[in-house]
Amino acid sequence: MKINCLTYIFLGIIISCFYDCSRDSENIRETIHETKLLYFTEQYVTAERKECEAIRADAKDPDDKIGNKKLTVLKNGNTFKIPYYANVASIDDENPMITRAVVALHGQDRNADTYYKRMLAAAQMESSQLDTLLIISPQFLAESDINLHALDSEHLYWSSGGWKIGFLSKDEEQNPRSDRISSFSIMDSLIVKLKHNYPNLRNIILSGHSAGGQFLNRYAAATPIYQSLNDERINVRFIVNNPSSYVYLNKKRKVDGSPSYKVPTISCSAYNDYKYGLDDLPNYLSAIGANKIKEQFYKRKVVYLLGAQDNNTSSSSLDTSCGALLQGNHRLERGMIYYDYLKDFYGDSIENTQTMKIVPGAGHNSREMFQSELGRFYAFRK
Repeated sequence: MKINCLTYIFLGIIISCFYDCSRDSENIRETIHETKLLYFTEQYVTAERKECEAIRADAKDPDDKIGNKKLTVLKNGNTFKIPYYANVASIDDENPMITRAVVALHGQDRNADTYYKRMLAAAQMESSQLDTLLIISPQFLAESDINLHALDSEHLYWSSGGWKIGFLSKDEEQNPRSDRISSFSIMDSLIVKLKHNYPNLRNIILSGHSAGGQFLNRYAAATPIYQSLNDERINVRFIVNNPSSYVYLNKKRKVDGSPSYKVPTISCSAYNDYKYGLDDLPNYLSAIGANKIKEQFYKRKVVYLLGAQDNNTSSSSLDTSCGALLQGNHRLERGMIYYDYLKDFYGDSIENTQTMKIVPGAGHNSREMFQSELGRFYAFRK
């Protein structure tokens, strides 16, 4: 596939270039040559270059497991990229039609393509607002993704557990990076970009399942940008689906079947370290501080959706660490206890901003959660 891209006039020499983006050749070439005068706008060139980048990505990713659209973030003069899937050509393009954005956040397998398709299918079940709706699924990569797909050094990556709780991206010897960024900062950057490029945006819904639910529970408590969005009358809601654990706001837990919460007497003294509590916070959260997190979290609009059948104590992906087991025996129980704990910590006023619902018939499955009546109600109608 050969794409003409730009004509330059430089020192009286007419130069144009083309990208030879042939899919059937591993030697993808960029060639500059002299030619007769042609005219292409700068916008056209940018679009053609983006198409070539997508083709290059496809050549290394024939199964489309890495998003071929990229969120660009800048830090200390360095440019970094995060893949994403979306129902628009690029979120860099201004679009006054978009009034609602739904961010679907993947689980521990980082299969953002699946989560995007499942949320898009849920939107199509609603069918009434697709022209004003953005569906986007960012993808937080691991080093294995970088190696498998030969991604360049601008692509950020995290440890398998670090992205879901706001840790800094990695900088390893085999895949060095010029800087490191918290996964929560990436989400902040995405939301700011949406606000900037969609001038009529009124609702931002973030829905994550499993590890994505873990991300959103902690991100909702920590992000400092919520208030500025609220001040601009942009409604933000977090939908936390079936996480394996939650962040607690003090050292108390429900122990020994007691109806009250108290500090447990146990051998694992680190049970309240982050990610299970607010001790030993990583840099993004420590910059905000535990007291500020406690103060602001109850103001955040959060829906906890729990699958009625997500009660398997032997699930291979269930967190069985001491800190997690203190929260309950399985995901359904942990979610129910956590919402009760929030009412104990904040009082019944928490029900004004946060709620918990059980999804009938759903297990630990993002499709069942996203496409349920409750999942669609909170993502598209509320």
